Amino acid sequence: MRGAALKFAPDGNQIRVRIGDEVEPMHDHALAQAASRVGLPLTYAQHLRQDERREWGPDLLAFNLQALYGKLPAETRLLTRSVNGSTMAVLSDRFRRIDSRQIVDSFARACKGVGALPVEGYRTDVKIAIKAVLPEVFEPVPNEIMAFGIVLENSDFGAGALSLRVFALRLWCTNFAITDESMREVHLGSRLADDIAWSEKTHSLDTARMSSAIADIVKSQLSIERINGVQDVIRRADADKVDARQVGALLKKYLHKGEVERAIEAFEGPDVELLPAGNTMWRASNAISWLARDDHRTGAQARADEGRRGRDGAGRMKWLATLMREVVVTFVLTLLIAVAESLRKIQ
Repeated sequence: MRGAALKFAPDGNQIRVRIGDEVEPMHDHALAQAASRVGLPLTYAQHLRQDERREWGPDLLAFNLQALYGKLPAETRLLTRSVNGSTMAVLSDRFRRIDSRQIVDSFARACKGVGALPVEGYRTDVKIAIKAVLPEVFEPVPNEIMAFGIVLENSDFGAGALSLRVFALRLWCTNFAITDESMREVHLGSRLADDIAWSEKTHSLDTARMSSAIADIVKSQLSIERINGVQDVIRRADADKVDARQVGALLKKYLHKGEVERAIEAFEGPDVELLPAGNTMWRASNAISWLARDDHRTGAQARADEGRRGRDGAGRMKWLATLMREVVVTFVLTLLIAVAESLRKIQ
């Protein structure tokens, strides 16, 4: 629909939106998207909805939204998504509608086919995630006990891209080493033409294509051939002896000085639980992984910072554990061979 056609109104400390002939309450996620789309700061929107401003805040927020949406160019088109009479998302009209139900079914069947078992998952109002692992432990090098698995994430409401991540988990600790990001497809596609009413069949076929791709990726990435290949990479990395000078020479091309110093400090430190023992490329890669997990912030950085302030020690640890579960480590194990080659050239 046309963005300028949306009509906003207060409802207690909430906001309702008129979409055509329907008037629906807005989920917080949808309200955040609607505000962001027209440059209205989310903190300001939240400020106006606080209880002490209940008498006038929502009215002012609805007025601001209405004024800003009324200024949108005539060609601006949006896609709204509703569930049980509530508006859950305000999205670009290019948002690719992929049905999570079929995606999850394909993922579950593929995991069953390779023997992977579900171990963790969550479903919020706007996002789902499922983690599965192979019920077998691997020891690519002595005393390095590992498990391999895969994580599926998707949102039907623009709260994250459809992605599959294959991971290797060192069982000494929770320092995940992400081995491969096999697929990350953002929900963007060709703009829907004004003069075409896209059929449900068209959207179903697109979902079926993605479901088939997910099944193929799960089967290939968790195959014994693939797992053995990753173990071979780990063995070569563990056999590659390096020192702090070599690690620093490589990392300074990609990281800030402080980050390089922290990675080297971890690499040279005495810890043999968070990181593998020995001055090897395998230890260096885990030091980088640890640094990435320690430093990475999600798109909800401001909210996380706010949640962190004022918490006691136990509260901070709970917050940190939650944040770590959301982290996507950007270093992949398949890069180790290239990194090792670079280090050899420095020697």
